[in-house]
Amino acid sequence: METSAYTLEAIRSWPKVDLHRHLEGALRPQTILDLFRKNHGCYLNTPVETLLPHIQATDRDQSLFDFLAKFDFFMPCLKTEDDLARVTVEAVQHAASDNVLYLELHFCPHFIADYCALSPKTVTEAVVAGKEAAEERFRTRVELIVIIPQYGGERIGEEAVDLALGYCARGTRGVDIAGDIRQLGLDSYARVCARAAAEGLGMTIHAGEIAPAETVRTAVTELHASRIGHGIRSVEDEAVLGLLRAREVLLEVCVTSNLQTRATPSLVEHPIRRLIDAGVRASVNTDDPGISAITLSDEYRTLSGELGFQPSFFRALNLDALSAAFTTEERRSEVRAFFERFEISENRAHGGPDGLGDSPRLARDDYRR
Repeated sequence: METSAYTLEAIRSWPKVDLHRHLEGALRPQTILDLFRKNHGCYLNTPVETLLPHIQATDRDQSLFDFLAKFDFFMPCLKTEDDLARVTVEAVQHAASDNVLYLELHFCPHFIADYCALSPKTVTEAVVAGKEAAEERFRTRVELIVIIPQYGGERIGEEAVDLALGYCARGTRGVDIAGDIRQLGLDSYARVCARAAAEGLGMTIHAGEIAPAETVRTAVTELHASRIGHGIRSVEDEAVLGLLRAREVLLEVCVTSNLQTRATPSLVEHPIRRLIDAGVRASVNTDDPGISAITLSDEYRTLSGELGFQPSFFRALNLDALSAAFTTEERRSEVRAFFERFEISENRAHGGPDGLGDSPRLARDDYRR
């Protein structure tokens, strides 16, 4: 693997946009342990390192389904509204410490409710409250994306849309569909998504990750998606690439996650460069940084090393991601103004002072212990 010309410290100083980060996949290992001890009285004498193979991706994991199984282990640690507010604040804090200036945090109220015995509405209220508290403390601007679970069906889909609409003024700006692709097909949600789009919610759909390119076509043509979560298998179908170009759909690409789920066999074979070269819009994101044990800076360093992405290229990708963000024009302009003021000079690119003010110091091991 090629080594990046840019230090991680330098990359951390660059402003960033992350459109695809799951709240449930952003829990810190130490927080998981703390909450298990508080809520269930278990793992009292267990070091956090013992939990890591159960809550983070390992070399033994062979598929997306191995990756998703991590959630089954750690999600029961969540029990109360305060727990949900805490993990939301921590997720934003971690993004802020990595100089993510704009973050879209995806969460599934029904999925969380299944584990903590709270109603989906109570879950949403707690997450929204945590998001608001975090924005008071950190510079990062945050919007929330409500996920419809793939297994849910139309009724739960309608409930999720109702929640997004009900809290839209407080930051639930869009709807997503995610989960086990062996469950209901995306076309089951056509009516739900049509309503969400008609009501003004942003639409981003998980498709084309390990499922074929045809799922991307369905998401765009039948579910009104203006963005696609992952979407990397679009590269296999020239007609789908043409559709993405024609409708200016942006792909939310998550490189490390794709490697860990075996959606792509190796970094050098990852299609992000081919997609961009084909004229498809793409952004770089973390997906589940707690499970993947990464930051967005790690993703940038990986891409700058193996694929040769330069600081100016990341800047262009971030500005394009911001233009596709599900947010208000006022907030978009606020974040864009910062990017326009910030120049990645050679000094900053290679490890000089960043001049970014009072972002919290990145706890380098937050997702590594």
